[in-house]
Amino acid sequence: MIEHMHTRFKSFGVFPVTKEQYERYRSGGLWQQWLKDYPNIFDKDDQKVAQKNAHRGVGFYESLAAVLIYHTTGHLSLVDYYQYGTHVRKNGVFRKLVGSEVMDVVRQTRTYCPDLLVYKVDLSDWYFVEVKGHRIACE
Repeated sequence: MIEHMHTRFKSFGVFPVTKEQYERYRSGGLWQQWLKDYPNIFDKDDQKVAQKNAHRGVGFYESLAAVLIYHTTGHLSLVDYYQYGTHVRKNGVFRKLVGSEVMDVVRQTRTYCPDLLVYKVDLSDWYFVEVKGHRIACE
């Protein structure tokens, strides 16, 4: 049985986003820059997901949140899909951090994990983050 789970939600805040940032993400420029600038956060699996979905804006807010959390706290993030074995690096970190009991809960409930799994570089602490953003109208 899992003895300790955080049940409080804490807001990191509201971050302004410009339409230009969103468009730069959709066109590929911003996520490609993040891939180069943050190799400890984004990897080849993230690149594949972005190449497939970024043109629709999918993953923009989650990726931006990972970058902002890194700059604010120094913590790294696993962005989406970390519970799946197909994302080998992410899934390996996920398994190390949460242990078998949480992994069993994830497998048994067959639910999606929160958007981000944020963790200290030394793996001594971790927490989930759910990211909320609004759709930006694009012409």
